[in-house]
Amino acid sequence: MRTLFDEIKMEFGDAIEVGPYFTVGDEFQCVVSDPSELFRAYLHLRLRSPVRFRCGLGIGEIEGTVTSDDAMRGKAFYRARDAIDASKKKDKNVILKSNDHPNLFDIMFNAHLSVTSDIEDHWTQRQAEVVKRYLLLNRPKYEVLANHFNTSTQSISQVIIASRLHLMDEVNDVINLMLDDERVLGLRKVKTLEKNKSSKNA
Repeated sequence: MRTLFDEIKMEFGDAIEVGPYFTVGDEFQCVVSDPSELFRAYLHLRLRSPVRFRCGLGIGEIEGTVTSDDAMRGKAFYRARDAIDASKKKDKNVILKSNDHPNLFDIMFNAHLSVTSDIEDHWTQRQAEVVKRYLLLNRPKYEVLANHFNTSTQSISQVIIASRLHLMDEVNDVINLMLDDERVLGLRKVKTLEKNKSSKNA
């Protein structure tokens, strides 16, 4: 996992403010400065992680010094904690919370997340192996996968179709559009509180 964390830092560069790093036990957290990169970072982790994990995504202010893990606090962290608690209660892989009160954006966003999670949860072991390899190699021609798995291109095609990857792609495109929505745009801009000059959004 620590090797994967290093890959995340390399892949997302300046969008990663802090982490990923382990906190308590097997829990870890990461601060992403741009919500439009948030879901992509989650997918990167989920696709490459050697273990299954639950994830709470929180959008909001961060107070404190970004360079110091212990000094940070704020609504982004509180909402992420609420989201991970909700994911456990509802038996969901991932939940997002962008507000302290129920709102249409979160409801719609989490409904789309449920669709992608449900598709993944119903993959057979074979489908998971083929689809993850396909995505990790940036969607190569089926011949590449056929050679790797010592099978035919027709077999690979059938597995990809049965995995409903096309539907997952459509849903993920909608999720990314929602994070690019103008209603979330303000959350992507660094803001400083007049009080302590050390608050920003993530």
